[in-house]
Amino acid sequence: GSGTGQQEFVGNAASSGKSYNDFGAGDIPMSKAYYDQLMAATPAQAMLHLPFALGAIGIFHNVPSGDLGGAALQLDACTLAKIFSGVITTWNDPAIKTQ
Repeated sequence: GSGTGQQEFVGNAASSGKSYNDFGAGDIPMSKAYYDQLMAATPAQAMLHLPFALGAIGIFHNVPSGDLGGAALQLDACTLAKIFSGVITTWNDPAIKTQ
């Protein structure tokens, strides 16, 4: 996962603080704690974070098909953002029912 990849990129006491690899990739940016650890190394270790792609995620639900009138569940980007941010917390929210 991304956390393990970051740990291996930064290194640890077992590797005398040296990176286990020269390249890494993950779905999340390098954490500030790991970045600060790289900068505190002697000598400081340079790192370039280059975002290059978007990751796709699958969305699944447990809305009974009868509640959808036999249609597929449709969610636009704004509604999905409200679900992930916790603004929408139930599947019978009006924002979902009107889609």
